[in-house]
Amino acid sequence: MSTTARSIGYAVLFGVLFVVVEMLGGRLGDRYSLYQTVWTRYAFHLAILLVLFGRRDPLSLVRTSRPVFQVARSVLSLATPVAFIMAFERQVSPLVLMAGIGLSPLLILALAVFALGERATPLLWVAAAVSSAGALFVAAGQSVPDATGLGLMAAAAVSFSLYVVMTRSLRHEALPVNLFHTALSVFILLSVVMPWVWVTPSAPDLLIMAGIGIFGMLALAALDRAVHDTPVPVTAPLFNLQLVFLLAPALASGRLGANGSLMLSLAIIGTAVLFTCWSALTRRPLRPTT
Repeated sequence: MSTTARSIGYAVLFGVLFVVVEMLGGRLGDRYSLYQTVWTRYAFHLAILLVLFGRRDPLSLVRTSRPVFQVARSVLSLATPVAFIMAFERQVSPLVLMAGIGLSPLLILALAVFALGERATPLLWVAAAVSSAGALFVAAGQSVPDATGLGLMAAAAVSFSLYVVMTRSLRHEALPVNLFHTALSVFILLSVVMPWVWVTPSAPDLLIMAGIGIFGMLALAALDRAVHDTPVPVTAPLFNLQLVFLLAPALASGRLGANGSLMLSLAIIGTAVLFTCWSALTRRPLRPTT
């Protein structure tokens, strides 16, 4: 298998695991603060890494040649869910939030030029634009958020896009180190607010939280591998696949009704994904880096 095909596979796996995390989170309902859910996710994430890779030398998970960069990237992994939570608390529709994060393929390509010197071909720019345009149809018929809501949506999309690009920049670091630093700052910062939002989970809910931590860690590992060996523009248009994996089962089961705009959205994103895979696997995907 070529490195490009492997990176595409990891990008698809990230989308699948992302949906698993969202489905598990949905099973918790509104019994816990969303901040507690995020905190417990990263608490289990850290614990798993310590057990698997840090039993003999826990500090090996902390040692990095780019500590400031690692902390900054970790803060971004907190900024994305916090922006979502704050937007949700302002009654922004979940479908509108999905449409906002769907702009990330275009943002990733733009950021990759300036931060990495990785320039996509026109074909990949077209694929990213089509993918992002398809995501906008998810919000069709929904109320337009106010300025604050739009700002929070933009913050979520930008922070996720920056996280992807910064992960590519850290490809020379060991995977366990990257994963540990991703979670560490989130855990520390959210620990400050836990006394005010903490609700002791039941045993079944604790298992769900553990599952969120496990699958969340695996999702981030898949994202890391997706941009490790292949320039980030190659997989950027694929990062809207999570919208397809989230919405297609709901449409198929009738939970969202016969929603024409959602069907159109999934069809457009799916076309962009297939076009991306064809372009990346059969053509030279990038211009020379600058």
